[in-house]
Amino acid sequence: EKEKEKEKEKTPKAPSGADEFIEKLAKKLEVKAPAPQEEAAPTKAGDNREVFETKQQQIVVGLSGGNAGTSLLTISKHIVPKSVPIIPLYRRPVFPGVVSPLAIYDPVVSKELLRRREQGYEYVGLFLVRNHHDSLASSTEPVPAGQSTPVTTTATTTTQGSSSTTQQVIIEAGNKKKNSFKKQYVSEPYEIFDVGVLARIDKHIPTIAGTSTIITTVLTRVRLSPTGELIPETDASGKIIEIPASQPETALRTTNKLKEFNIEPLRDLPYDKDDADIRAKSLEVIHCIKETVKLNPFFKEQLETFLDLVDFTNAVELADVAASLTTSDGLALQEILEETDVTKRLYKSLVLLRKEHDLNLLQLKINRQIEEEVMQNQRRYFLKEQIKTINKELGVDTDDRQNLLQKFRQRMDALKPTAEVKSVFDDEMAKLQNLEPASSEYGVSRNYLEWITQIPWGLMTQDKLEIDAAQKILDEDHFGLKEIKDRILEFIAVGKLRGTLQGKILCLVGPPGVGKTSIGKSIARAIGREFFRFSVGGLRDSAEIKGHRRTYIGAMPGKFVQGLKRAKAYNPLILIDEIDKIGQASAQGDPASALLEVLDPEQNKNFLDHYLDIPVDLSNVLFVCTANVTDTIPGPLLDRMEVLRLSGYVLEEKVKIMNQYLIPNTREESGLTAQQCSITEGAAKELIQKYCRESGVRNLQKQVEKIFRKAALKRVRGDESNVVISTSNLEEFIGKPVFSDDKVYDHITPPGVVTGLAWTSMGGATLYIESTTVPTDGSPTLLTTGQMGDVMEESTKIALTYARHKLPKLFPGNRVLESSSIHIHIPEGATPKDGPSAGVTLVTALLSLATEKPVRPRLAMTGEITLNGKVLAIGGVKEKVIAAKRTGIKHLCFPKANRYDFEKLDDYIRKGLEVYYAVTYDDVYTVAFGTDEQLQELKTRQADPNAASSSSSSSSSSSKGKGKAKSTAAKKGGKKTVTKKAKKEVKEETETKVEEEAETETEVKEETETEVKEETETEVKEET
Repeated sequence: EKEKEKEKEKTPKAPSGADEFIEKLAKKLEVKAPAPQEEAAPTKAGDNREVFETKQQQIVVGLSGGNAGTSLLTISKHIVPKSVPIIPLYRRPVFPGVVSPLAIYDPVVSKELLRRREQGYEYVGLFLVRNHHDSLASSTEPVPAGQSTPVTTTATTTTQGSSSTTQQVIIEAGNKKKNSFKKQYVSEPYEIFDVGVLARIDKHIPTIAGTSTIITTVLTRVRLSPTGELIPETDASGKIIEIPASQPETALRTTNKLKEFNIEPLRDLPYDKDDADIRAKSLEVIHCIKETVKLNPFFKEQLETFLDLVDFTNAVELADVAASLTTSDGLALQEILEETDVTKRLYKSLVLLRKEHDLNLLQLKINRQIEEEVMQNQRRYFLKEQIKTINKELGVDTDDRQNLLQKFRQRMDALKPTAEVKSVFDDEMAKLQNLEPASSEYGVSRNYLEWITQIPWGLMTQDKLEIDAAQKILDEDHFGLKEIKDRILEFIAVGKLRGTLQGKILCLVGPPGVGKTSIGKSIARAIGREFFRFSVGGLRDSAEIKGHRRTYIGAMPGKFVQGLKRAKAYNPLILIDEIDKIGQASAQGDPASALLEVLDPEQNKNFLDHYLDIPVDLSNVLFVCTANVTDTIPGPLLDRMEVLRLSGYVLEEKVKIMNQYLIPNTREESGLTAQQCSITEGAAKELIQKYCRESGVRNLQKQVEKIFRKAALKRVRGDESNVVISTSNLEEFIGKPVFSDDKVYDHITPPGVVTGLAWTSMGGATLYIESTTVPTDGSPTLLTTGQMGDVMEESTKIALTYARHKLPKLFPGNRVLESSSIHIHIPEGATPKDGPSAGVTLVTALLSLATEKPVRPRLAMTGEITLNGKVLAIGGVKEKVIAAKRTGIKHLCFPKANRYDFEKLDDYIRKGLEVYYAVTYDDVYTVAFGTDEQLQELKTRQADPNAASSSSSSSSSSSKGKGKAKSTAAKKGGKKTVTKKAKKEVKEETETKVEEEAETETEVKEETETEVKEETETEVKEET
């Protein structure tokens, strides 16, 4: 307001002071002012200014918001300079009679305008740029380094105190690249349109960084002079200023940016203001303006004030104002600006104003549609807020509850629940809706709904029952294991024919590290099912299987329901790991018994979880269990499984696994290449034989990782660029060998020592049975050492009894085993040993001791023996064969019942071994002590199945013949048999047989009673 008052004081009063103001302005322009009240005459040809008089209209100039009667200056004559600097407009032109503020962001242009205004040059030309679209496109180019970006601003154009439109000015600030961005000066006449306006700078307001804002009053229309002559910059004496080449660019900008162009006034054609056509068009323009004000409330107050100030009888002013009010493009407005026919100009303005009116009608229609939608939403919002307020007053907050209920409903709608599940869900939802959030039951009900809506009821994945694809996946993930892979493919094939894989529970049994868990993952990937694994090792709480009751704090469903939730499918593959280590019955229940319902195909269709209390169909779930041994798995549970045994990997298989899987994966994880680190074949075999003898490859993988870590360290330190691990430097990477050579003896064992075979979790081993006699004064005794188990202790007793019975038949005069105490030892006493399979080995060692005759070189044997000399089947054939090959054994003696187990082994495992099968111990004796002819006869009988039945009798007769030969030789040596002693021996043997038969009957009776008792307890337990 203070600035306005100052402007009022500075403004000359009209009309008395108008002549003095014109005379002063003419003096600054160095032209002679026309005489007052006289018509201005054209200047001479040498003058550079022209004065003309406008009789048709008066131009009212002033600032927005001023009082028209006091602050506005009314003048009747305009001095139009012959040349003026031109400021380009890029968006739309301006019309006479408006006050237009312009932002000048070019510091050079701003400084030049200020200098010219201080010298009295207050006029500038405002012209629209011709190719403004190209200028806009060029303004989007990236700014080179070291240059500033163009600045965009919006200036408000004011018409007689009213805001009507905006003028966008984009300028160049500090740009060194010519014509890269919009500029605020004109270099050539072809850059702008020929017609523009003349404006007077009324105020110059400096801003930051050398920029400014100028307030201009648009006076009249002008056009470029036809000559298009440029007026160069001159000094005070009129001499043209030339810029030296060495002068900085800033000086050149200062003097040459604002170039003056010749202009001349553009006069309107004469018209009759009383013409009916003009009056009709004027009235229609006024009508359109009023209708537009009604449709567009945004400019209602400004436009209503503006309509009161418009001279309705002045068609020129009305046409210009009407064009200024529209939002038309710059070319259409430029066409109106260039029109000199007032009638046509008024018509063109009317057309643009009518388009603006139609646009406002469309905008109003759109606004009404939007308002209707908004009103509906607001109405619903208000109603909800009212309900919320009412509930809040009643103490019931249902906002979060409604969102929660909606979430549960959306979850359940996406599932396929059974009718029973849907009924329970609806009841629980109704219950939750009426519960108070502070109630303890509220949290229980909410958690229950969380679980019941996250179980994928009825959502099943499609099984991929393609044999070839499954075979490929199994071969990619595992090497070897042909028997296991074939069984899995058979399982998939049956499922393809039946259309489903339900009804089977597989149990993979094998030592650690052979790939039981990974096989389960491969099965899931092969058939396209989701995979979920959990371990039951050490599990003692049956609630982990069947869930907790909802009444308990922190209650949750069992593992199987959790598996369905995590798998997000109703038919996943669930892997139950370490089932042989499941906990025993305790105060928390018996988890093994709880698994019976899950793993029984006849019961798991209606599995009842304690937490959900809804039947869950687990018949579509494929269960795979893993275990190291089957001895600790409860019988009823084992009966429901199909056992697949993984016996481990042999040397050749481990080498291939190491080369195909372990080394490439470990090398990649270590950041090395095949050229930078490699392991030779010999080093790989030595690593397996001396460091990693276990059945699996888990420890082998650790050792390979250790090797590559040390190789990476050597490379980083620069010690070696390419590391090659061989047998010579293997110890440097992983230390001393863990396992020594199994050969305690050479290939020929001394009398009393026999090589046996044993199964271990490490993949099988050879053990030596050592026996010797101990002098004694009393009755003979049996001493055993080597940490034998109870079963093995019993085997030694059985072996000694049978050997004492067999020896007199073979050598009637030999009483060593009856007269001496026997000591049996198995080396590596720190290692526990147990099992019945060393029976034949113990008997052979005792007979070798008694006869002082060693067994056949490179021979190993295994088999359980009975008191009657029968050789029974044993387990772990593959592991025992592997151990035998590792120690250089060439001859093997197995029970005949294990013939199939040996023959189904791969050829590279059986290669180089001579195997003999025994039905009775006589066959074992022939293998261990018989001549080559007897051994060949035994092989012939084994090759001919029809001759197998006579094996026992032939061996017996052979033994008897051999016994007779020995007896004859003894007689020839001067030894005589005493009849009384022979009778005594027969009596003792008879008594011994009777005692043994009594002991056998007692043991059978005790075993029968124990089994009956266990079965009774099991039945009672199951009934309970």
